[in-house]
Amino acid sequence: MSELTPAEFTQRILDQAFKFWFTPEVIARQEAGTLPVPAPMFVAAQVIFGASPRPLVRLNEEVKGNARLKAGAPEMKAGQPVSADMLEYIESFELPEQDANFGHLTAFRHNNGNWAVTFDFQQNRATAADLVTRAGQFISAARHSFDQRFEAPYIDNLFSACELLAKARLIPSSEIALDSRTHGVIHSSINRQRKHGNVSGDFVDLFNDLTISRAAARYAQNGSIKVRAGDSALSIVEEELRVLQLRFRRELDV
Repeated sequence: MSELTPAEFTQRILDQAFKFWFTPEVIARQEAGTLPVPAPMFVAAQVIFGASPRPLVRLNEEVKGNARLKAGAPEMKAGQPVSADMLEYIESFELPEQDANFGHLTAFRHNNGNWAVTFDFQQNRATAADLVTRAGQFISAARHSFDQRFEAPYIDNLFSACELLAKARLIPSSEIALDSRTHGVIHSSINRQRKHGNVSGDFVDLFNDLTISRAAARYAQNGSIKVRAGDSALSIVEEELRVLQLRFRRELDV
């Protein structure tokens, strides 16, 4: 089976977008009397995932987002709408801050009649960024406990940081529910992502060890403590924190 060219791949995506979202939306609006027949020419269309039970479709001036233009684009000011003659200069596109928890597929029609497609199906990015911030606070508490040689609080805070970071990785892809608070669900899901190569093995190994160590350290239950102050645990968690801070840098504003 031959590989698709970039143009063929874009066309496949565009065909599906029109089939499942854009064309049905146009028909529904025409039947409701909110769109004329025949429909006007469209220069932009967008489908939003996660804003409502069903995907939300925006057409033309309803499309929202922030575009970064390549050098050579017509001069424009921040906040100015992107016109059709500027579409060929779009370098990147993302939803506005207020829509940061939603995924999207956005299509732009150039003056020559061709379409460009941009998408990001991740959801809950703003929520994930908040989890990353909270994880950083638990890491600070773990480091303080490390400095004071408080082993049980060190392990407990480090476990909480790992769990928050794991959840921050999982919810943008809907791997787990946004309101999931079950240790087992987060633990099994992050281990599954490790098998797919989507997360550091060192981080997941540490999370697994902390899961065992936490009960023994916090509740004085029988069992071995696998994580001790003085090993590389803090640096592993801090590295995962840096990775996710970079991933959600816009939402964190760092």
